[in-house]
Amino acid sequence: CEGLDHFAPLVPGSEWALQASETGLTWRVVRCPAGYVAVRADVAGGNGTRAAGTQAAQDHCWECPPGTYALRPAAYPEAMTAASVAAAQRLCRACELDKADCGGGARVVARADFWRGADTPDGQATLYR
Repeated sequence: CEGLDHFAPLVPGSEWALQASETGLTWRVVRCPAGYVAVRADVAGGNGTRAAGTQAAQDHCWECPPGTYALRPAAYPEAMTAASVAAAQRLCRACELDKADCGGGARVVARADFWRGADTPDGQATLYR
């Protein structure tokens, strides 16, 4: 971050917005692309006792690790948002390792003898033999 007039997100496709806080204007994550969870300390269940500036400094798009995936984008506060990385890990879907290879993020590749159908509306990969 190089100031309020220029901001370059680390994750391409993520969206950030200037929001007022006790310390002035700060950039806050509002959307992360598929494969990521938006981590914001002010999400329900987060530690609301932290100062707003501290919360904003901890905002980020956290990529689901290998063996898991997230096919829907994160949109604060509605979908795929968490107060911490520990909580974000629980939002990533477990890969069906007997049917697919999941390299983390939104990467789900059907194994030999399987094919991938349309994803479910709630973001689950469907795999068929």
